[in-house]
Amino acid sequence: MAISKIHPIRHSVLDCINYIVDRDKTDGELYVSSFACSVHTADLEFAQTADSGSRHGSVKAQHLIQAFAPGEVDAKTAHEIGKKLALELTNGAHEFVIATHIDKDHVKRIAATYAFLNEHSITSVSQIAKAQEEWAVSIKEKRDQIRSVEAEIDKLKIICEHLENKEKYTEVYASYLDSGKDKSYKEAHLGQMLMFESSCKILSQMGVSPSVTYKETSDRLNDLIRQKDDLYASYHSDVSNLKQLNIAAKNIDILLSRNETSKSKAKYRNKDERISD
Repeated sequence: MAISKIHPIRHSVLDCINYIVDRDKTDGELYVSSFACSVHTADLEFAQTADSGSRHGSVKAQHLIQAFAPGEVDAKTAHEIGKKLALELTNGAHEFVIATHIDKDHVKRIAATYAFLNEHSITSVSQIAKAQEEWAVSIKEKRDQIRSVEAEIDKLKIICEHLENKEKYTEVYASYLDSGKDKSYKEAHLGQMLMFESSCKILSQMGVSPSVTYKETSDRLNDLIRQKDDLYASYHSDVSNLKQLNIAAKNIDILLSRNETSKSKAKYRNKDERISD
């Protein structure tokens, strides 16, 4: 439903006219019209009319604002409604300038919605619902995969740490055995030997085969880290897509509901017209 307000202009009529006919707001002045005056000299003509009449006081003109909800009418229709209202209010006896401002934010939102849907080959409301479900499932699956990979990464980090210790001190321990477990050798290398024995014990408890090497485990760890990064990128992409899809679905719902409302209003208007014929 259109909302109308009237504000008296007590200061610069020119500033007000320049504002309402702004090219950025009126699609390059496509939606600008005037009656009994020229748009770009209207302030002078308004003043001339006021001077030639009996009107006094601080009010130089009236600024009427008529607002429509986004999607209620298109710009061309809104402009025609505005012209009709101005003529009715002035009885065709006074000059006026009328301009219709385009809701660019609404237009951009709808354009972005259609661009997003087109990019993902979504052409119907049912496909929107299907895509929402598929992305939601994909997000859950990737979240589970990320958790699984992160758990494996944490495990491999521990294994790598102990494999590194094992390989680093293998020769020290082997020399100890070759010495017949010499006490003086053990005392001299006690810290290294304890690290070796502790790491071997932990690796055994974790079920790591004695033949597994640090390099192959480290390579596997790096592969999993890259896999995790890829999963995170894909996960965040799906989350972003689902967020945009939900916004698109909301915009489409609003657009469809307004279209239905407009159709219903038109239906009842036509019905009233037929009844009054």
